Amino acid sequence: GKEAGDSVKILDDLAPDGRARKITTFADNLVIPIGVLPLSPSLAHLGGERGRPQEALVFSIPSIYRLGDSKGCGRADSREVLYSEYGQRDTHGLTGSFTWGFDGWVYAVHGFSNDSTVKARDGSSITMNSGNTYRMRPDGSHIEYFTHGQVNPYGLSFDPLGNLYSADCHTQPIYQLLRGAWYPSFGKGHDGLGFGPEMFTGYTESTAVAGIAYYAADNYPPPWRDCAYVGDVVSRRINQFALEWHGSSPKGILKRFLESEDPWFRPVHIQLGPDGALYVADFYNRIIGHYEVPLDHPGRDRERGRIWRIVYRGTNSHAKIFPPQHYDISRASTRRLIKELGDQNFTIRMLAMNELTDRIGPSCTNAIKKMLRNPKSGIYQKIHGMWVLYRFNALDPKFIEAAAHDRERALRVHAMRILSETPKLSESQHALLVNALYDPDGLVERCAADALGRHPELRNIRPLLDARHWAPSVDTHLMHVIRMALRDQLLIDTNYEQLPLTHWSKLDEQAIADVSLGAPTAESAKFLLHHLQNYPENREVSSNDLQHIARYLPESEAGGLVDFVRKQFSNDFDFQLTLFLSIEQGTEQRGDKAGERLSEWGADIAKRLAESYDKEEHAWHNTPVEGSTDTENPWTLQPRDSADGNKASPFISSLPEGEKLTGVLRSRSFEAPPKLTFWVAGHDGPPDKPAQKKNVVRLRDADTGEVLKESFAPRNDTAQKVEWDLSAPAEHHQKVYLEITDGDNG
Repeated sequence: GKEAGDSVKILDDLAPDGRARKITTFADNLVIPIGVLPLSPSLAHLGGERGRPQEALVFSIPSIYRLGDSKGCGRADSREVLYSEYGQRDTHGLTGSFTWGFDGWVYAVHGFSNDSTVKARDGSSITMNSGNTYRMRPDGSHIEYFTHGQVNPYGLSFDPLGNLYSADCHTQPIYQLLRGAWYPSFGKGHDGLGFGPEMFTGYTESTAVAGIAYYAADNYPPPWRDCAYVGDVVSRRINQFALEWHGSSPKGILKRFLESEDPWFRPVHIQLGPDGALYVADFYNRIIGHYEVPLDHPGRDRERGRIWRIVYRGTNSHAKIFPPQHYDISRASTRRLIKELGDQNFTIRMLAMNELTDRIGPSCTNAIKKMLRNPKSGIYQKIHGMWVLYRFNALDPKFIEAAAHDRERALRVHAMRILSETPKLSESQHALLVNALYDPDGLVERCAADALGRHPELRNIRPLLDARHWAPSVDTHLMHVIRMALRDQLLIDTNYEQLPLTHWSKLDEQAIADVSLGAPTAESAKFLLHHLQNYPENREVSSNDLQHIARYLPESEAGGLVDFVRKQFSNDFDFQLTLFLSIEQGTEQRGDKAGERLSEWGADIAKRLAESYDKEEHAWHNTPVEGSTDTENPWTLQPRDSADGNKASPFISSLPEGEKLTGVLRSRSFEAPPKLTFWVAGHDGPPDKPAQKKNVVRLRDADTGEVLKESFAPRNDTAQKVEWDLSAPAEHHQKVYLEITDGDNG
């Protein structure tokens, strides 16, 4: 019921020392507007040129608005809702990092915790929980996913080749995002193909990374170009991630760039300016904690904030710091803008491209076509020129074909990206994509595979299978895109019916089985069952396959599945139990009841369990927490909600018997599998206080008691998924036991 107190301001008339001499409030009465993107306005939309009209996309809880200043006075006089409605449970979970793509879409992130179902004018909608990235049309007409997952992404940046990078709290400080891939998030699974590949692991500074900028300009010296800069608001640093390429896959090399001794320095956002400097938004606050310090604590600063500009002086200590360029292309001609498409600064090129498409309009297309035919035109001009014509639906296929065969890999890469966005391919364009799967450059090949994934049909399967067999294992990003593209061909149900193809091999069948877990269809389940009957897999693969089969196989064929499993693993009772539970879970997920043969199998397993039960060897047992005199057993069973939507599973719980009871519950010993997965809910002290580290699940060595793995209570009433990798030789196959501790008597 209160008037909102936030605003968006324009800083203008920059002095030689970099300070803004003019500040105008563009819009106020906003709520946490962390998403802001200036637009190049259409003069027709604003009713003609009056002053310097301006527009911007601005997020304000719970919507994204298009704000317009039709009078050129610097203040918005129109406010149109484009996308709504974003969740409001947690301010982490808002949307921002609005970033232009080559394709004319605006890319954005969705942060931690919130649930948001966001709709566009054409009826398209996406439902997001916690971290995701997505893209939207700037006129509000369409919205769609780009990637799934990440915990709390904030910061997006494209490089000149069209790769998109993000920064994410809690997982990794930098990702190169692959369209359609799933990335790790608290307790969430993936799409069946595994998580998208990482480009950096082992970051230990903090989990509060925010803001990312790819440096593509010539003002900084070479060692500081063609790399990414990421802020860390806890360690008060801006880190440089140099890139080491393995085919199309980048590996991030962490280097120090800037560190402040001021404990309030909080670099939350970074952008490359048209002057070649990096601009840093500094939250500048003493307190940045969420629940550790009360929100109304007087130490929280509500007045200060800084914007830093980082320039290169040169090696001469007396060198003059050049002033910010007064860069204004809002009145530039078509000729000048086409020239700017070839600038060494990526930000200038993108601004010029948007001016051509949004202000100049279709009248620029003939000049751009002339530029593309000119052999003296630069690579950057050709790349951005093609995208301008693409946005106007005026790109001659001959230009794409020429780019696809150009000796410059950047042109070949963008030709593939444009074809991926083309709604319907001609025969010659399809041939370009297939031929590009054999390109010597890994990124060209990757972009071609992505494009084939967006145009699924049966004839794509053979070349994608060949590309998968040839892909170097070190090129993880290429491999993942090929696997996603293969999976997408199989989402057409009739394509499974055409398998096996001519010249079919065991490697081909294994590659299809590998991606079938990502196809939630009855056809994929039938294929996997047939595959397991022909090519037995190891325990982990068989368990995953059989759970998928049980979930999607038609009920009429479930009996055959049970018969196969009981026969195939008749002498491995422990594994039978594992498979039974997988099949039972898959059946429940499908919403079916256990059939007669599954029930008979379950009864047989129960009988064998009872016969083999040995109290000393197999029973779980409770012991008091060290130092506690209360020996009452707190452990019982209790249904809990899980983050995947499961509401029925019983959990081992210490809550129903009384919150003050404590105990340590230990399992029988067992052989460590390569991977151990469980779900855990619960707290670890009051939510507004730091975690006590008293409530924990541990895996211990059965002989020595050494702690091998541990996961503390997630401080969440909804159970979160935990997955321990035990594949290391020192852990896999050794005797271990689980230990669940409630050590909090509060």
